[in-house]
Amino acid sequence: MSVMENAISRGIEAALKHIFINKDLPEVMKQKRAAELSHERDFFLDEVQCLLREKLNISQDADFLAHKTAACDVVSSYEHKDGPGPDYQNLAFDLANGSKSPWNARILDLLLEDLKERSEKEGWVVQRQYGEKGRPRSRRRGHWKLGKSKDFMEPDDRVTQGPIQW
Repeated sequence: MSVMENAISRGIEAALKHIFINKDLPEVMKQKRAAELSHERDFFLDEVQCLLREKLNISQDADFLAHKTAACDVVSSYEHKDGPGPDYQNLAFDLANGSKSPWNARILDLLLEDLKERSEKEGWVVQRQYGEKGRPRSRRRGHWKLGKSKDFMEPDDRVTQGPIQW
């Protein structure tokens, strides 16, 4: 299948899903589905906030702004495979780089592993679609760019993506 055929088939599939799933449901069913998704999202966000409070001592925006960042030399040595990487007992993000930097990606992997363990241990009913490495498939890139000056951003990074879709 060519790239063009693949793109067209995905577009048709998305259109059909939109028509059959969203349009043909009675209004009561749409409201029920929205309430269930909202409840799941609230539960999941509460668990993530609890994890951040425990691991990073972050409970408010001001705590994140005052959060100690990782030392540049330690991050650089980890990225060049000379250093040990993030200390799980004392996690610190590398705020100078984006979420896809090896240092920050490793921290996110550690936090996701912890969430998965909690989910399995506590038997959460919430099931999410995860990609290869356990991260949600769609990500909102704009969050990491909001703290940077626009002078340091790439032109395509100035536009934030839409809302997070799980």
